[in-house]
Amino acid sequence: MYDVVVVGGGPAGYVAAIKAAMLGGNVAIVESDKFGGTCLNRGCIPTKIYTENVEMLEAIKEFSKRGISVNIEGQDIKKAIKYKNRVTKKLVAGVEGLLKSYGVKIFKAKATVKNANEIVLENGEVLSTASVIIATGSKVSKTDIKGVLTSTEALELEEVPETMAIVGSDFIAIEFAEIFNSRGSKVTVISSTDEILTDIDREVSTALKRILAKKGIEILTNEEADTFVEADDKVIVKIADKEIKFDKVLLALGREANLNVLENLNVKIENGFVSVNDKMETSIKGIYAVGDVTGIDMTAHAAFAMGEVAAQNAMGRKAKFKGQASPKCLYTVPQVASVGLTEEEARKYYNIKVSKFSFAANGKALTESATDGFVKVITDEKYGEILGVHIIGKKATELVNEAAILKSLEVPADEAADIIFAHPTISEVLKEALADINNNSIHTPKK
Repeated sequence: MYDVVVVGGGPAGYVAAIKAAMLGGNVAIVESDKFGGTCLNRGCIPTKIYTENVEMLEAIKEFSKRGISVNIEGQDIKKAIKYKNRVTKKLVAGVEGLLKSYGVKIFKAKATVKNANEIVLENGEVLSTASVIIATGSKVSKTDIKGVLTSTEALELEEVPETMAIVGSDFIAIEFAEIFNSRGSKVTVISSTDEILTDIDREVSTALKRILAKKGIEILTNEEADTFVEADDKVIVKIADKEIKFDKVLLALGREANLNVLENLNVKIENGFVSVNDKMETSIKGIYAVGDVTGIDMTAHAAFAMGEVAAQNAMGRKAKFKGQASPKCLYTVPQVASVGLTEEEARKYYNIKVSKFSFAANGKALTESATDGFVKVITDEKYGEILGVHIIGKKATELVNEAAILKSLEVPADEAADIIFAHPTISEVLKEALADINNNSIHTPKK
């Protein structure tokens, strides 16, 4: 009899299993594929290896200005794939090692959740448990049309397509647009909305769109890609009254929950995802759900937090998931990151103040040839509460963690601006943006 059985070994699942074991639980985890889930094997880590290549290539273009001569022979995609596989293999082994070190019993099998106390493995074995945590993640939809790829298939593509269409404009779509553009593909992004990245601040997405266009990435907005047809080793994409041929098409239209393990369970599902409360408990007492399968926040770091919350509650503790200060990160060049409300969202509920500070006015950014971008801070006018921070620029995905800490601890903008930041650092861009809320930024010209 287990205290907790976790179904799924991705970020939410393995963290939940370890946390429950830390709390003294007798814990088992069931995973039918590789540990680490989408993030480690088909998402966060593999794509970041490729986007790091993009950043390195961008940096090399600046070398001649610094008196450094380098000859670039191009990219060996097969070597890049091998490198990616080595890194993910090492991390997968690390996750398994962690689980074993905490005494978590590992079952590599498909499973079905029969009820809150029984998990049935594919070989008929039944695991008895006091609580269940569902962490089965999400998946992409596949198509049988030759040349139309999922993000998983795009990661393994060994040849560089001369032309590629990317249907969708979310984080996955835009990262892949940069990856294949850096490899030499002529990339066209097709968005059904009037902007790319509709869940981030509009001013930031507009700035990124301009930067991507300068790199030669074509972005079509307010367009529906209706039809995909094979023709002479090409894929025909119908857009409005036009038919355009591409060598490859990548579908990046979001992800759907993996619900197969719940087929015999009458658990509440909303909009295709498992419904949970702030304790991560489903409509059935004793059954919890965490990570992508809930659709709440489909990022690995949110999944980590959900996993810890569910594990604590399954072990009799009291914990709640608080996702208001969970960052969003996009690993383009420059990077994009944010935490909290966008300006558009904040204006619906608050009287606000908005300030910005440019990377071009930061000494360290200048030393790194990283002057594209800005930090934007949004606060409540009355109390100075930090409502949102939005960053486009180098190391934005690192810098946003500082903003998330300030927001999580509810530090008012004026107090945050009084913190002494090291100099010279790119982090000073955040400090100056915080100070500029009340016109106290020393390095902003007098208004």
